[in-house]
Amino acid sequence: MGVRFLKIGVLYFILSMGLGMYMSMAKDYVLAGVHAHVNLIGWLSMAVSGVIYILFPRADNSALAKWHFWLMNLGVIVMMGSLITLLLTKEETPWGPIIGAGGALLILSAICLLINLFKNVNINETRTSRNSK
Repeated sequence: MGVRFLKIGVLYFILSMGLGMYMSMAKDYVLAGVHAHVNLIGWLSMAVSGVIYILFPRADNSALAKWHFWLMNLGVIVMMGSLITLLLTKEETPWGPIIGAGGALLILSAICLLINLFKNVNINETRTSRNSK
């Protein structure tokens, strides 16, 4: 799962840079919150999660890693898609509650990561330490 996290994280990074470039050229920053959240959640959080899973193979191979990946991606898509629509249409309903649902998916994904780390991560079992023996 670690490699999947890294690959999708880079896609979010490119998407966010493209959005930032568009906003700069158009001098329209209404989607600045989307740009920031896609960078933070989509790129940074995905990349850090990927590195964690690559370093700790037992956590990488768990069902919790899969749940983490899919809940996080669904949460980013639902939350950012709804936020884009809210910002462009200025309609709070129904987009506000849908943004909240996307945020709830992101929290659930973070809980999966938390449980996975406590359950499957042991500093003595990193991929690098196993390979150096």
